[in-house]
Amino acid sequence: MNDFKELPELREMCPTSSRKALGDGAVLLDLRAAADVARVGFAGCKVIAIPLEALEERLGELPQGRQIIAVAETPEGAKKAGYFLLYQGFERVAAMNPGLARWVAKGFPTYGDTAALGGSCGAGCCCA
Repeated sequence: MNDFKELPELREMCPTSSRKALGDGAVLLDLRAAADVARVGFAGCKVIAIPLEALEERLGELPQGRQIIAVAETPEGAKKAGYFLLYQGFERVAAMNPGLARWVAKGFPTYGDTAALGGSCGAGCCCA
């Protein structure tokens, strides 16, 4: 038996596009460690915080009918989670790239000490 499942291409969204989608009802899936989420995070939108390593066990907390935008410590972590969700049958999934540091740099709503995030989002940002 072949367990291979053809998956659609995972959509990547910059923080600006993500913020617009969140305003239209999407849910942000924050996959960072609980301590990091407690220190600083996204505000002004619906956020579900599940550490990346706990995602498989906590899938039931995610809404099937809404777009989910995954964000993690790294773009690779967000992509990994996004493809996992697609494999699990979620249809409206995207990965935020680059992530929280760029969200902060754009001046979007946050809570906590954003100074701890340091530098920029890195090269290749689609919304500089």
